[in-house]
Amino acid sequence: MPGKTALEISYMGSQTSDLTNPLMGAMNSQIPLGTYMKPDPNPASKYYGKVLALSNSTTGDSNATVSNNLQDYVPFTHYSTLGVITHVNGAWANYNSLQAALFKRQGSLTYNLNYTWSKTLGNNTSSADPFNLANDYGVLSQDRSHVLNATYAYEVGNRFKTRLVGGALNGWMLSGITGVQSGPDFPESFSMNMGFGGTDTLTNPTVTVGSTPTTITRNSISNTDFLGTPSYTLFPKLTCNPGKGLKQGQYINSSCFAIPTLPTIDPNTGVLTALGGNGQSQMPYFHGPIYFDSDLSASRTIRITEHQNAQIKFSATNFVNHALTSFDQNNPNNLNLSLSNGVLTTTGGGLPNGGQWSYGVPNEKFGRRVLEMSLRYNF
Repeated sequence: MPGKTALEISYMGSQTSDLTNPLMGAMNSQIPLGTYMKPDPNPASKYYGKVLALSNSTTGDSNATVSNNLQDYVPFTHYSTLGVITHVNGAWANYNSLQAALFKRQGSLTYNLNYTWSKTLGNNTSSADPFNLANDYGVLSQDRSHVLNATYAYEVGNRFKTRLVGGALNGWMLSGITGVQSGPDFPESFSMNMGFGGTDTLTNPTVTVGSTPTTITRNSISNTDFLGTPSYTLFPKLTCNPGKGLKQGQYINSSCFAIPTLPTIDPNTGVLTALGGNGQSQMPYFHGPIYFDSDLSASRTIRITEHQNAQIKFSATNFVNHALTSFDQNNPNNLNLSLSNGVLTTTGGGLPNGGQWSYGVPNEKFGRRVLEMSLRYNF
């Protein structure tokens, strides 16, 4: 190519198999759908063969609930946890990328501009389906769709011939590095179901047993209430792509999420009689805020004698003083799909700085320009 410039375009990919099987590492978490609406399966339990209320008993026995007898429903009742580390029928992952590089390595100006378009897929360690590993296959948290890096250096040399100008400008080298990359996939970097929870529109009736009133909780948005098991992840129902139709400064469209079909919980007994629905386990790809950084430096070596010189260097990290936006995952109200009586909470307060948060809008900014100067004398 002209100007001593070269262009390279390549494909790079990898395939990994027989990784540790995450399902076998949690064998006591393999509770099938609808287990909690069936009779207690543990022959050693006093409630064996009885269908129990999920969390509030109206039988006069407050312990006669699924929530008080969870161990009865696990596959191996004598173990609280049970896992086997195995690579048999193990997990898998793959990486595919298109890479392009434009570079110049000769002359006073050199540079290297490279771009990668890629996708990283594999089995997620957080299981959406405790029985079928293939249903846990999707984008991984380390995936970055687009990555652009640029490095450059310019040597002034002895370009200026006059003594005054040459003494001030000759010998300097300007160099820098700039990086830009896509933000991560939200469901994988934050939560598979975007923290879906809260309460739905079902009522919580009060039943009086003898003289004791008992409130039956039926409006909890949870996998136990909707799916009759704690092993499957409960996902919201998607009505559109959460990464589309965004307002300015917004990264997640809250109007794309809805509650799946509600379960049926008997208002008189608190027993789960019909399962609710579940959303899709693999959401569309929607990115978080991009990463951007650009650093610049200027350096010069001044010869004093044959064996002595002085080096002076000025550097600026994030020299454009660009602040990165981010979500505070220690205070993720603007990421959690938290519903109250079926309505998503989209605004609120309580931020560390006393400010207000809005759903899908970053509440953190960080990064600043850092200037440094160094002087080194070699002898």
